[in-house]
Order: sequence, then structure tokens, then C-alpha cells
Amino acid sequence: MCHWRPWLESGICVPLRAVGRSKQGFVYRIQNLRFGIKPCIPAVQCPRMMDNMAMDASKEQEAAIERMVRVFYERALANETLGPIFRDAIHDWEPHIKTVSDFWSGVVHGTGRYQGNAYAPHIKLKFEAEAFDDWLAVFQSAASDELAPKDAKEAIRVAHHMAGSFKAGLFPFTDKDGRPSRTPPA
Repeated sequence: MCHWRPWLESGICVPLRAVGRSKQGFVYRIQNLRFGIKPCIPAVQCPRMMDNMAMDASKEQEAAIERMVRVFYERALANETLGPIFRDAIHDWEPHIKTVSDFWSGVVHGTGRYQGNAYAPHIKLKFEAEAFDDWLAVFQSAASDELAPKDAKEAIRVAHHMAGSFKAGLFPFTDKDGRPSRTPPA
């Protein structure tokens, strides 16, 4: 199970992999997803995850999450930046909608159904760093329109952390013009 959590006091989110459970909570180990290297950093304790993992969402909350995901993709497909990216990458929409709904249900309600790695599939996508701005705008509008205010606030907060983390991981370099880049400057 992979979770995005702020690392120490820096506020930087990094992917964490649950590697076990202790009396204090789940034990996490930092993953280096960009290079696929198993880390040498000691596991850290994350006690609040123990409570979050046991939560369930009501049928209404689950329906709202799925509506949010569907509205997001409807709007994203109409977006001139995001539409081509998603049309090129997603060919079987219903399983994808279920997977993304499971992810956001876990984020917002702690259901723990999503067992994948949210970062890895995005490595293969072809897009520029500026697409994150459009993604955040479309996501924020869908979350605000479809979720309860408290749930929308949490989803949007996590989306901002994810976008920053994904952007840093996917575009770790700066080109000669100062723009984020996937490759080092020539």
C-alpha cells in the first residue's frame, strides 16, 4: 500500500510504502519510484494511518467520489491540454474510473481499497509540466462541485501535494530557459 505523506517537517510529499504494522501504527519506508531503487532509509512510524485505514465511506460518499471522478474526466477530455493526454493513455474507461474512484475514496475516507502505485503509471505519459496547472484547475472544480465541502477540501489539498510531488519527480531538471524538464540540459 502506498501513501503520500509529508516527509518530516519539510512539507515535501514523498511516496511511502507500508512495510508492516506495529503497536504505534503502520511502518513506512520511503520509495524511490523514479529510479526503482529500494531505499536504505529506516522505516518511519505513522500512527494516524492506523485509524484512517479502518474507515468506511457511506454509499452517498462513495457515489459522490465516483461522480467527482466522472465529472473530472468529462471536463478534462474537453480541456485542450488534458484531453489529448487522457485520450491517448486511457482506452478502457470503466475500470479506470473504478481504480481512480478507489484511490480518491482512500484519500478522502481512508477506505484503503486502492492498492496500487499512483505515481508509476504517470511516468509513461507524454505531457509538459504546465499540464499540472490545468489538471489542478479541472480537479478542483470537479471536487468542489461534487463532494461535500470537507471532503472537497481534503481531496484538493492532497491533489496539490500530489501535483507538486509528481511534477518534481517527472520533471527533475531545468532546461536552458528555466522551464521544468524531464532530461538534463544539453
